[in-house]
Amino acid sequence: MPDIHKKNSENVFPRFETFRENIEGHYWFPTYTRSNDTLHFTGQDVRIHMTVRYANYKRFGSTIKIGEAKPTAEQPPQR
Repeated sequence: MPDIHKKNSENVFPRFETFRENIEGHYWFPTYTRSNDTLHFTGQDVRIHMTVRYANYKRFGSTIKIGEAKPTAEQPPQR
């Protein structure tokens, strides 16, 4: 994302990289994201060092029934 410097507003972002691990043989999940960068604001530079770790992934499941479409009694709102 590019740094944005507008009048009375600054929106700067650090560069980061995300590392993924193979889980259960064929799923690649992020295990951590890290950044070690300097944010350049108008008044000063700010050094940032951060690590975000991801853990406790759980398998999600759901069941879906697909059937024949049926009309409803509700009318769509008029515009």
